[in-house]
Amino acid sequence: MHQCDNASCRGNNECHGMVTKNLTPSGKASQSSQINTAGPHNAIDPPVSNEFDFAKCTHTYIDNNPQWWMFAFSFDSAFITDITIYYREGYNIASEGMVWQAPSGSIDDGLANDGIEITCVKTAGTNVRFHVDLKEKSIVTGIYIILDDRTTKSQHTIYASNTSNNLKSGTVLYNGTYLPTDINVEAVFRFLTYVPSFHSLVTELELCEIGIIGCPPTHYGPLCNTTCPQNCKGPCDLESGICILGCMNGWTDVKCDKDCPNGQFGRNCSKFCNGCVSSICEPVNGLCDNTTSCNPGYKHTAKCDISCDDGEFGIECANKCYCLSAPCNKSDGICPPGGCEAGFMVNHVTKNVRVVRLVKL
Repeated sequence: MHQCDNASCRGNNECHGMVTKNLTPSGKASQSSQINTAGPHNAIDPPVSNEFDFAKCTHTYIDNNPQWWMFAFSFDSAFITDITIYYREGYNIASEGMVWQAPSGSIDDGLANDGIEITCVKTAGTNVRFHVDLKEKSIVTGIYIILDDRTTKSQHTIYASNTSNNLKSGTVLYNGTYLPTDINVEAVFRFLTYVPSFHSLVTELELCEIGIIGCPPTHYGPLCNTTCPQNCKGPCDLESGICILGCMNGWTDVKCDKDCPNGQFGRNCSKFCNGCVSSICEPVNGLCDNTTSCNPGYKHTAKCDISCDDGEFGIECANKCYCLSAPCNKSDGICPPGGCEAGFMVNHVTKNVRVVRLVKL
């Protein structure tokens, strides 16, 4: 936490180029529970490091109660300019996800992602599998699964999906007869499923820790402490911060920090305001800036984005055409080569503009 010198701050809480200082020595840290020597003060005392060690990091117990870490100043209030949080090295994003096994066992499923390799979950059955839901699509660079020695030896398959934990929607990330210490991958997914093969009617699975290495979907960088651009549609590249899944509606460029050009809207600015009278629309949702009418060839809606039906043309699609070979142009009603249907002829309208319509003979 950093603070501007009070003399450098105006009433609107802006600071002017003054040197900031770390305020954590001026307060006290606390947390909901503590494992080993991983007390709350480790998060604010030197050295600054993301190497996991009970003497360097904080760690709370995993149980059904909410866990928290808190810092309180020794004075009434302060103007904060920056807060930096260092995630542990090889950050296990599974620790913030939901885990469950099938069939369900008598031991809390959360022991499989509590960061402690000697606490395990156990299940047995004819269709055994273990699931992780990261809650959001995330960039993953590695996976590890630690099994108890008593677990049935078998083939190991790891599936990943962005839509559900259903195996049919998943992609196989790993399939082998043994589990490496680290499984290196380059993938973006939300759901992970681990499935041992079945060599008997009953398969026993005792899983002590499952790790999914990457950054939370909102952060990137070697310490996962740099925030992704706010307009990314999903996670950003772990090294560069580029929005790898594109932009939210109304934004464009590799870091989604540029507004849509005039006349474009939607995700990655990929849609056009062609139906709007001025060809200008709201960049996020495509609403026309002038809603009194639409360009010829479009039905009158707020977005002017619905074309006339085949056989209709003009303003608000009020005119009919009867072309022989294909529908007419929905803007001006001109037929393609082939002429008119039987019983109709071309009608020429003057006013220096040749508009072609078809009228019944």
